[in-house]
Amino acid sequence: MSDPRQSAVQELAALPIFVEVPNRELEEMLTRAQRRTYRADETIFREGDPPAFLYYIISGEIGVSLTSDDRRINVSRLGPG
Repeated sequence: MSDPRQSAVQELAALPIFVEVPNRELEEMLTRAQRRTYRADETIFREGDPPAFLYYIISGEIGVSLTSDDRRINVSRLGPG
């Protein structure tokens, strides 16, 4: 059986932003991390929300959009990493 903590370290180490971070530092980061799963069309955060977290995508993709009272403009789609 594989160690879930080691799998999480490997997932982080594969992301370009963390590729040069030593595993021991990634392990330390994971002590403060929360893994979350979101449903399609679920809002993760809104423009103007105070920054509280660092998000990274392990699988799937998210859409970035701007909204006004009467419409939504899709700005970007982001995948893993």
